[in-house]
Amino acid sequence: MCAKVAHIVLDEKFIDTAIDIFTSLHSIDNYFLCYSYDEDVHLIKQKEKIKIFNRQKDIIRYINEGEFKVVFLHSKCLSSQEINSIHSDIKLIWISWGYDIYQPLKTKFYSRYLLNIALFKPLTCQCVYTIGFILKDVYTEFKSAIIGLLKFDFCQDSNFYKRVDYLSTVLPIEYEMINKVSNYRFKYFFFRYQRREDSFIQISQGDNILLGNSSAEENNHLDVLDILRNIDLRKRKIIMPISYGSSSQYTKMLKKHIKKMGIEDKIIFLENFMAYSDYCNVINNCRYAIFGHIRQQAVGNVTAMLRQGSKIFFFEESIVYQHLKRKGYYVYTIDNLTAESINTPLTNAEVEHNSSLLKKTFDYEKYLHELQQEIELVLKE
Repeated sequence: MCAKVAHIVLDEKFIDTAIDIFTSLHSIDNYFLCYSYDEDVHLIKQKEKIKIFNRQKDIIRYINEGEFKVVFLHSKCLSSQEINSIHSDIKLIWISWGYDIYQPLKTKFYSRYLLNIALFKPLTCQCVYTIGFILKDVYTEFKSAIIGLLKFDFCQDSNFYKRVDYLSTVLPIEYEMINKVSNYRFKYFFFRYQRREDSFIQISQGDNILLGNSSAEENNHLDVLDILRNIDLRKRKIIMPISYGSSSQYTKMLKKHIKKMGIEDKIIFLENFMAYSDYCNVINNCRYAIFGHIRQQAVGNVTAMLRQGSKIFFFEESIVYQHLKRKGYYVYTIDNLTAESINTPLTNAEVEHNSSLLKKTFDYEKYLHELQQEIELVLKE
């Protein structure tokens, strides 16, 4: 008899990948429960495989009355109070997406998150720490603090961390970081939103430069551009995806600063949401990529660039950079970015080395087998 497994999800593009992965496994019966304000979903393609709930408490009631053995929480997408209502005999596996473990607010009035690191480089700091941005953050944090006090939600957050049986982080290094600074002891569960095609190699066909993955301030666009504007990029373009990720206020400020730098003619903004295949065609023209994030972010884009043999640069303190260096990939630092380094692609030997590591890491059938074993161990507990 198959064990009933619930997945609490949002209407996000990753969920179709999760559906493909979990429905490939045996001995479990999957139920995908989507929390949404709408009656329909827009990003999840496999609509027939999900059940939509407009209220959080209705999801929890459905789980508690449904004889489920395991619940996968795909990001912390419900309130702590509601999640803590899941019956204690049901195993809870939290698949973190990153935003739900890192302190996101710039003023740091208080923190309800597991990790708190400096996210911004100097020029980006000047941009995001304006009076307008700070007042907005103070208001947001003060409002959250008041609501939290009224609902006793701070205790609920602590209880949520105690309630979680297993934690899956995007990168294993994040789990190690949490264990160093947190008193909560989560068991580790390895999961990633991997598609079968993630192991396919398609070498880049162009010399453009991909900068960042979104309009989020964490990309530290200005600090990277301040370096690039003093380098002869020849006739190449800087491709900047900004179709999602932050407020229009930051995007306007970013464009204003780019104009002041006098480099707007070198930039191509990707401002509209694109189909994945179309996006891949655009970035396949980028033999170089620069990711200015400090925390784990843009891992899907990083993987795509590794897959096509691109030369990738990060800040030295980047968590993704540290992870990739530990794994043995040829990746480089923005701190040492020069005209020579940004104009010299990876050698054939370096491309082959990175491709070999990537194929081993993203062996799809092996991953499904290991995931199957993990779930069976959880069910036996």
